[in-house]
Amino acid sequence: MKRKRRRNIGWLKDLAAILIFLLLFPYFALSFKQQKEEFMGKESDSGEKQILEMYEQLSELPHNGNYYVLGEDNGVSLKLPIEHYLVGALAASISVEYEEEVLKAQTVILRSSLMEEYENSEKMQDGTREILPDERGGRYWTDAEMQSRWGKQYEQNLEKCLNAVMQTQGIYLTYKGESIKGYYHGMSAGGTRNANELSEGERCSYLKQTSCPENLSAADYLTELQISKKEAGELTDAQVNAEGYVLSACKDGVRISGEKLREELGIMSSNFTWDEEGDDYVFLIKGQGHGFGLDQYYGNMLAQKGMSYPEIIDYFFDDVVYQRME
Repeated sequence: MKRKRRRNIGWLKDLAAILIFLLLFPYFALSFKQQKEEFMGKESDSGEKQILEMYEQLSELPHNGNYYVLGEDNGVSLKLPIEHYLVGALAASISVEYEEEVLKAQTVILRSSLMEEYENSEKMQDGTREILPDERGGRYWTDAEMQSRWGKQYEQNLEKCLNAVMQTQGIYLTYKGESIKGYYHGMSAGGTRNANELSEGERCSYLKQTSCPENLSAADYLTELQISKKEAGELTDAQVNAEGYVLSACKDGVRISGEKLREELGIMSSNFTWDEEGDDYVFLIKGQGHGFGLDQYYGNMLAQKGMSYPEIIDYFFDDVVYQRME
């Protein structure tokens, strides 16, 4: 009898659940409909619609399926169409708070570096090529990284990156018939550097030595860094150019390039001096980066003055030809 009573109670519970569901179904249906309408049509989510539409437009670009970039996300290999890859590469390589025209210039420079790598890659059996980007085009943020870094500004910033890629779709730079290596940096020490200071200078003769005087008054133009002598090694005999960029220096008796020393010590710019304070070196650093090619900070100032992205590129690069991917 007890077992039978339990079956009756279970049947009553099932009936009650069905009645409750039927009573609440209109609410659930209305709630789902409202959510769908909010996502698809409400003004607050118009950015999401715009982003989805822009990604779809990227997917439809004829050349996008012929060029793939290899990357990595938490140990997982990625293979992305080049224009999709450029969205994350742009986000990782420049402040998205900058003007749209300098973002477009940066996109063209990144695409040029990828095309230079592409020209040195091997064709796959299906006729496509896979690009393994170098340090100029290799910094990349996944969508999760963009959301984490940008927070509430995610949609707005992502739309700016997508727009820069869309507005320059397929455009890259060549010099003497070959894709250029797209050099760029955060902020020069008052002017960009001549190509003859590069080991591959003859191939990079398109790099202009230009003046960027307003950089000197930027809030973050000068920085200091203190490093222990034990960590840095013995530093002597720095050779510098006229603007103060370190061409080479001796570290523990071995002469190395200024760029290598900067990378080893984690110094923000190749333009630096140092003083000794007890067991430490104190570095006075000017600008950000190596000083070759596009000066992003000054490029942004040029954009604020009304320059278009081709004008910004032409300010920093000489005799380059604009091409479009097919």
